[in-house]
Amino acid sequence: MDLIVLQRDPRTLGMCFGKDVDGQPRPVTESSLRNIFAGLPPVDQAPEGVQSLLQAAREACVGSLVSYNLLPFGVLASLHAVEAALRAKIEIEGASVNGKNGQPLTWKALWDRAVSLKLVTPEDEGDEDIVETGRRVRNMFSHPKASMVMPYAMALPMVVTSHRVVARLFP
Repeated sequence: MDLIVLQRDPRTLGMCFGKDVDGQPRPVTESSLRNIFAGLPPVDQAPEGVQSLLQAAREACVGSLVSYNLLPFGVLASLHAVEAALRAKIEIEGASVNGKNGQPLTWKALWDRAVSLKLVTPEDEGDEDIVETGRRVRNMFSHPKASMVMPYAMALPMVVTSHRVVARLFP
């Protein structure tokens, strides 16, 4: 295997996420990101495409240490995974993922349909708020005017929550 040495993006130096065992801010490093991701619930029962999106999200987060511009793509991939998982699970339940006009349901309508089918509950660990924030972020990133970045403290909760939602949909 070839060894490739890349320089860390200086914009990521000194960034933190969460606290360590001593209550101190935990620096964002490759190992701290991999530890966070190792603690995520398994999503191996989710459709392959959903799993691939979540893998891409994790890889983009790690890659963002070298190119900070990759972090929003990780968030976007994780939010797309939630949307794909919701659509798949709703269809498995025999319900439609289309509106009355035959168009695909919007993000909010998709989430509401999943709640009405009791596939998710809105109060689950604050997921709906993070997912709604994610929806707004997804829309901003889907129609950008320039390259966008965000702090790890904003990005990582969306990636982690996306994994949690998918794991609950496909236990």
